[in-house]
Amino acid sequence: MPRRSALLGGTDYPLGGGPVDPPPGSITHGIDIRNANGGNVGLLVATTTTHNGFLYDSAGAFAGHSISGNGAAGSPYVIDRRRYTSDVRIRNTAGVYAKFTNCRFEGDPGIPTPGGSAFVWVEDTGAFVEITDSTLTTAGGPTTATNPPGGGCDKGFLSYVPFTLRRCDISMAAVLCGFEIGRTESASLVEDCYMHNVWSNAGDHTDIINGNFHASHVTVRRCWLDGIRTGDTYVVNGFGIYDDPADSTGIIEDWTISSNYVERCQTVFLSNTSTSRFLAPFVVTDNIIGDFNLQLSSMRLPTSQSANRRADGTPVIF
Repeated sequence: MPRRSALLGGTDYPLGGGPVDPPPGSITHGIDIRNANGGNVGLLVATTTTHNGFLYDSAGAFAGHSISGNGAAGSPYVIDRRRYTSDVRIRNTAGVYAKFTNCRFEGDPGIPTPGGSAFVWVEDTGAFVEITDSTLTTAGGPTTATNPPGGGCDKGFLSYVPFTLRRCDISMAAVLCGFEIGRTESASLVEDCYMHNVWSNAGDHTDIINGNFHASHVTVRRCWLDGIRTGDTYVVNGFGIYDDPADSTGIIEDWTISSNYVERCQTVFLSNTSTSRFLAPFVVTDNIIGDFNLQLSSMRLPTSQSANRRADGTPVIF
């Protein structure tokens, strides 16, 4: 059985997918986002409605704030052009599909980092969520990596159920994207996203992407992952894939990391999970690796790797 978080309840989803849009033709690699200075991702149109924050704790809560859809996999509730000035929490909506588009999520940041804070938090009993063409950051956004005003959140996007992030701009959290997805649950996708300006305060552990305990069936592709951190230091891990604590019973499997640009990390890939519990496939292909100041990878190595390279074309072997 997949590990359930401290939040009670939850039902695993069958293997399958959620709502999927075709990727834009302008993004073929994380470098395309980088060269456009993030211009291909994030909020595309102005928001029209402002909420202090929101708790989606029933299908009715989605239906009351949606433009279209009925919550089915092929017709998700669509929540469009919303600004949330406090955190968004999603629970008690298992089996519902919801899609946020052109939204801005500002969370409840602070100094020091508020424990358990997030811009968007999908609990164990939450819906399958897709967030597309949206921005997750503090109200002022990151001005510089050094001492940005107003502080940051603990997590940017946090989910205990399958999800999709597509063409999103995420910054100002200690972990920009964190999740615990079970082996019997459906696939999760992070695609064409720009993640940057990691928030760090008073000993925060920092990762760009963090998959924990049973984080399985994950694809991360065509993203620009920039680990610059508060104080102009580097994020601890670009990818932190953990069975944490290491003696727990979690089993992780099926990761594909492809066509990303990953830079300014201490360690690019870190997993403390033994090979016997981090099962194949673990595919790392066609990624461009920028600056790192400790190591490329630690412990679990890819089961398949190809065409990974530095920005100058020098081949990279993990």
